[in-house]
Amino acid sequence: MDVVGKLKHPNIVRLRAYYYAKEEKLLVYDYLPNGSLHNLLHGNRGPGRIPLDWTKRISLVLGTAKGLARIHAEYNTSKIPHKNVKASNVLLDKNKVACVLDIGLLLLLNLVYAIARLGASEQVEVKRLSQEADVYTFGVLVLEVAMGSAVGAGWHGSSNVGEVSAVKEEVFDEELLRYKNIKEELVAMDLPTVQ
Repeated sequence: MDVVGKLKHPNIVRLRAYYYAKEEKLLVYDYLPNGSLHNLLHGNRGPGRIPLDWTKRISLVLGTAKGLARIHAEYNTSKIPHKNVKASNVLLDKNKVACVLDIGLLLLLNLVYAIARLGASEQVEVKRLSQEADVYTFGVLVLEVAMGSAVGAGWHGSSNVGEVSAVKEEVFDEELLRYKNIKEELVAMDLPTVQ
């Protein structure tokens, strides 16, 4: 946690303090006032909702990628991964810039328990936590941003993810499809099949 606390980057939520005991583990981060990417994508889907446009979604994905890349670069030698890349672990600062949260949180947990908490099939199948697995879960996050559907149990390897290449036009978020020429831009991303 001392090593994680020294990491500074505009796309990473700063760890300020931690408490570690057998019965309790606490982390204290900077407060970011604008919620999470998960809330922006999935919160208040009813009438009166202001959709999250494609430009802002791309900006948030790029900010997340920069934060994750910094984590991987900083810990390349020791191969310390983030271990829990998901929309609820991407917070927005006062300027609505994406910042990655929970760096190293799973380092505090028992490895078997940590793997059981993760939804990414690569991490579960390989039974290891790695920077490569972070890249996989980041890819799933990108799909979630484009599709507008929450990632949940059973989502990985399902037809939503496994068949994206075959049915691209049918899986994108309806909120995005309101924008002119967006379908062509989304299809041009050439999202890979993830299995």
